[in-house]
This record gives sequence, C-alpha cells and structure tokens, in this order.
Amino acid sequence: MDSNDEIISDSEGYLRIYKSGRVERFYRTGFVPPSTDLANGVSSKDAIVAPGVTARLYIPQIDPKKKLPIFVHFHGGAFCMGSSFEPLAHSYITSLVAQANVIAVSVNYRLAPEIIFQQHMNPHMLQ
Repeated sequence: MDSNDEIISDSEGYLRIYKSGRVERFYRTGFVPPSTDLANGVSSKDAIVAPGVTARLYIPQIDPKKKLPIFVHFHGGAFCMGSSFEPLAHSYITSLVAQANVIAVSVNYRLAPEIIFQQHMNPHMLQ
C-alpha cells in the first residue's frame, strides 16, 4: 500500500481524507439547474462571486419600481459538504423567496478540508 493512500480521517458515510491530501466525499446531494419555478414564479440565476465561489440568485415576481430586502443564505454541511445547488436547498429558498417576497443570494462556497476554513471568510486568500 502506498503511504499516500493512508487514511488520516474517516467520517463514515460522509468524508474520508488521505495522507496525500485527496478527499473522498460519499454524501451526494444532486444538482438543480437555475430556472423559473412555474408554481410560484421565482426565477434563479447563477453568478460567479470570486474564483471557486459562486452564488445562486433567487428573484420573485416583482414590480421593478419596488425595493425588496435581500436574504443571504449559506448552505449547511459543516463547511465540508453540500451545495447551494442541491435540490433541498433550491426548493427551500424558492419557497422562502415566494412567501417572504425577498431576493435571496445563496452562496456556494469552496469546501474544507481542501480549502482552509479561514479562506471561507476571505475568498481572495490563496495558498
């Protein structure tokens, strides 16, 4: 066995980290493309925020002259799993935007452990 294949951390069913730095994620959530929800009229669009950081914008049917509050969402997953583009997050935020009449920005950040946690706070920090 190659010493780089040695497991240094194993969160069974979720994440495995090898000595080489390779990471295996076992928790797959799926992907929903940006779209317009026909049931409530909320449209979503993806945007690039910084290298490796994207966001999905959710916009309700609005009067262009009306100002709306902005709701910022960071998906769960302990900074090492998940995505803003997964079905559960997409469905939840679409419903929230329609009911609360807000614009939502759901940030899809780079995941640990490949990215050191502090880099989540400042996406311009590179190693």
